[in-house]
Amino acid sequence: MASEKGLIVVATFFIVMSLTTNMGFWFDGEVIELYLATMLNILATVVKVAMKRGVIGMSSLGASVVADIHLIWAVVITLGAGVVDPVTGIVHSELARGLAFGAIFANLVSIALLLMETHHEAKKEVD
Repeated sequence: MASEKGLIVVATFFIVMSLTTNMGFWFDGEVIELYLATMLNILATVVKVAMKRGVIGMSSLGASVVADIHLIWAVVITLGAGVVDPVTGIVHSELARGLAFGAIFANLVSIALLLMETHHEAKKEVD
């Protein structure tokens, strides 16, 4: 059970880091933030795959996969469309930023579900 708690901490760390980094990208458009948010979100998803999954946990995993898909497509668009200013590193693509915003929403849903799962598990330990 202790390793499960450790996985929850690690998953929460990666998903919150991804969310905050992605919000930084959404506000200022720095391409490195998009890449970091994508990698952090994928790491959070991998950790969630290793976790014990109840219904809420599976939903949180699903929300993380949605965020992964949004961020991966934002990276693909950014790389493929040549929308990054080579001097400043700023992404000039409303579509990439829109996809990043979709990932922000999916991450918020994932965090809410992860908190619900944690609360549910804590109640079981008390009872």
